[in-house]
Amino acid sequence: MFHYQNMEIGIALSGGGARGIVHIGVLQALEDYGITVNRISGTSMGAIIGAFYAQGLRPSEIMDIVTERKFVNMFRWRLLKTGLLPLDYLEQRLQEVIPHNSFEGLKLPLHVCVSNLTTGSSQIIDHGPLHLWIKASATIPVLFPPIMINDQQYVDGGLTNNLPVEPLLAHSARTIGVHVNHNMVLPKISGLKAIAERVYQLAVYQTVNPRMQACDLIIDPVDARKYGTFDFNRADELYEIGYKGTEDVLFQLTRNLDLDRMQELHQRKKSLTPESKALNSREQML
Repeated sequence: MFHYQNMEIGIALSGGGARGIVHIGVLQALEDYGITVNRISGTSMGAIIGAFYAQGLRPSEIMDIVTERKFVNMFRWRLLKTGLLPLDYLEQRLQEVIPHNSFEGLKLPLHVCVSNLTTGSSQIIDHGPLHLWIKASATIPVLFPPIMINDQQYVDGGLTNNLPVEPLLAHSARTIGVHVNHNMVLPKISGLKAIAERVYQLAVYQTVNPRMQACDLIIDPVDARKYGTFDFNRADELYEIGYKGTEDVLFQLTRNLDLDRMQELHQRKKSLTPESKALNSREQML
């Protein structure tokens, strides 16, 4: 089991629509292998999942929410007369799950990335009312109307910063970046939907590259890229990609370790902790 004594671990969760479900598998794998996340930064779907996790929901509970039919229907690709889809159900679920509606009320520090259309800049929000900023971060341009906050228009944070690691670098001893839009080669792209999605992904990827270099650990599963932004009906597969992708990274990090010696080291160090010394003293007295 990995345990980082007095070391804060921050995790940056990228946007990616349905591919963001990969984050849930990642968070579950980190928990299972004893790595505790202390701070979260997220964009778009990463911000949604990050908010639920920061509130204290377990990965399985978050999975239940993002696979609800009403939640999935928000992200259907439809050419309506207005060309726009509402995010009303997202706001409803946020109100139900995070009733205090504040960054300060969360159990873990959360940073939400949004794109300010008015100023043309990226912004990181980490205080004040929460729900509206989450909606803004998940507002995919064209699919959803911009969110108006303080007389300025906001959309998907991934447009300007799809891996917001910056606030983690200022607070965390170690940073993990989870990118779910691996830039694989696509030999043939046809159809309006596929071309529009590819163009948007390529533009967004330009915001990610330098930020990946700043992370201590990157989880960027190749298989996630085979899924579309709206493939919420394949949630179980995406979850498994996140879980197994995390295991693969942890295996690569530890493959050359002598696990017997590591176990011996852990036992020896644990015996030297104040708690262990106090326990040994009480046992000797008895």
